[in-house]
Amino acid sequence: MYRLFKAKKGVAVDDFFSLLFVVIVFVIFILVFAVFNTNKDNEAKKSIEEKIDKIDGNYNLLQFLRTPIDDKDNVADLVVESYLNDDFDEFRDTADNFFNDIYEPNWWKLQLDFPDGTTKSFGGYGAFSTPQHTCVNRVLIAKTDIPLINFESLTVNLFSLELGLC
Repeated sequence: MYRLFKAKKGVAVDDFFSLLFVVIVFVIFILVFAVFNTNKDNEAKKSIEEKIDKIDGNYNLLQFLRTPIDDKDNVADLVVESYLNDDFDEFRDTADNFFNDIYEPNWWKLQLDFPDGTTKSFGGYGAFSTPQHTCVNRVLIAKTDIPLINFESLTVNLFSLELGLC
């Protein structure tokens, strides 16, 4: 290689191939570095987006539970009242109205876990008319507890529904 820069008459054929080899190795090194760097950027971006979704989900769930129903009650009170009376029609309508404005309609699910081990789910009604060989994945984006009178609590889970392959 030293001869390449000392030669007065130009580049010899054997010098050309060594220079070409060095250029090819350098290009391969740059491409490999760029590919690995892009993967790290994508992973970091996805991680940040997931954290933002969780923050938004927690905020939305708490806003929903604090939404006033009448002069003295909010949605959290409505959840407890619905549980005690075993009538969730008003709660279902309230949840649909609130979450269909925030998330894509029917691509969210609200699940109530009661102290006796039973659950009730709301939302996600249109999500099950999906193409064949796809599954609907539930991604938990928020969770909170509501205390009941008897020192127990019920858990409210907010899920985002995503399509995935089975």
